[in-house]
Amino acid sequence: MQTIRKKSKNTVKTLLILIILAAAALPGGAEEGQNRAAAVPARPDASSKEPSAEPVTVSAVKLHIPKEKTKPSAVRRWLEVSEGRRYENDKALQDAVEQDVQELKNLKVFLSVESRITPDPQNSSGRIVHYEITDGNTFVPIVMPLYNSNVGGIQILYVQIWDNMFGSLIDWFSLSTLFLRKNDAGKIETGPWVFFPRVSNIKLGSLNLSAEFKQERVESQRYSGTSLVSSYRYDGTALAVGSEFRFGELRNLRYSVKPGVIFRYGYTDFLGSGGFSEIPFETYIAQSFYYDSVDVFHNSRKGCRAGVKNTLRLISRDGKWVTATDIRAEFAPYFAFGKEGRISYYPRVMILGVIGDRYEGLGKPLRGIPDATMDGNFAFYLNQTVGFGIWRWRGVWDLQIHPFFDLGLTTGGTRAFTGIQDIRRSTGADILLFIEKVPNLAFRFSWGFDMDSRVPWKEKKKKTEFIVRYSFSY
Repeated sequence: MQTIRKKSKNTVKTLLILIILAAAALPGGAEEGQNRAAAVPARPDASSKEPSAEPVTVSAVKLHIPKEKTKPSAVRRWLEVSEGRRYENDKALQDAVEQDVQELKNLKVFLSVESRITPDPQNSSGRIVHYEITDGNTFVPIVMPLYNSNVGGIQILYVQIWDNMFGSLIDWFSLSTLFLRKNDAGKIETGPWVFFPRVSNIKLGSLNLSAEFKQERVESQRYSGTSLVSSYRYDGTALAVGSEFRFGELRNLRYSVKPGVIFRYGYTDFLGSGGFSEIPFETYIAQSFYYDSVDVFHNSRKGCRAGVKNTLRLISRDGKWVTATDIRAEFAPYFAFGKEGRISYYPRVMILGVIGDRYEGLGKPLRGIPDATMDGNFAFYLNQTVGFGIWRWRGVWDLQIHPFFDLGLTTGGTRAFTGIQDIRRSTGADILLFIEKVPNLAFRFSWGFDMDSRVPWKEKKKKTEFIVRYSFSY
């Protein structure tokens, strides 16, 4: 009997050892297995394969920002997920958190934004949401020469881009430009210039506020075919404030309103033959209603933007007060293909209608068409662009080329419709250089060719448009 008892004890010891070894063989070892058992209660939680179908409540929102360059209070203003908020189930909470992550990525000020959801050990239906954010360098002072063939000279540019100013997620932008060019006598002269400071992304609940000021010297030209019919210059001062409202949980639906005033003075007629109207004062209110689901996807974009904008203007023109209004409709889907969106396609359709006025410079939305060669009171544009990633040096830059084909049509104004002047086609390419350590900046080199110009090839500068600029918008 004693021998049997010893064998039974040995058998029990052997089974216990086997159980311990089996636990140790689990991923992470016995210690991680013990920690996991303590961290995960015996119920479905937000990180399990079978999330809870019962209502859940956000017990806490924790922000993990190394060095806290960005203030946590500023980040919380952009989050829809908040303490005490109740969701139908774990999936609804996960969807809301993913929307918040994408919203923060769209600000283009962070190098990375990640999230995770853990159960609340004090509350079986509670969830703790964690956001892990890595700040990027968003203060960018730039001094550089640019070129714009519409003005025909070198543009000396000084710009301050300070997105996420003082860690507030408020954006500061200041632009100063001066054009230098050769006159007919071969001497260097100054052309148009601009001083333009703006503050934006002032988040107050569902409102997003902005304010801007512009002091500039403008030169404007208008062509009829290849003949220059007006050329003049004026100085201008403009002030505007704007607000954007989002419709609660329908965050992609937005309404914006922007009132402003413009003063113009110091008119100079270069041709001495008139052909333009002086507008010393103008006040306006611009309203937009649009849908915007465009998300940043690596260095591409995915989603859709569509909307309608109306601008109502009160104008002092040639000593008389007149009213004018315009309506713009735009539809622009963005497609990105591949794991990192190295191939993209983004068309845009835009329609403009003007009542009570005639707009000059309507060639601006067409890359390759000199701005001053199109005018009227109705315009239709179709832009088509395909993007290809060429060379990405991770952590340094991303070089892309974007061939395009543009089509535009304008009617109305002071002349009869002519197909050769009012239906225009252009083709060319944009080269974009993204600086990966500076998420809010990209350089863009744009060259376009006017396919319908009747200018001889020996004057090819008048058949093309070449612009060097900085932006992320494309």
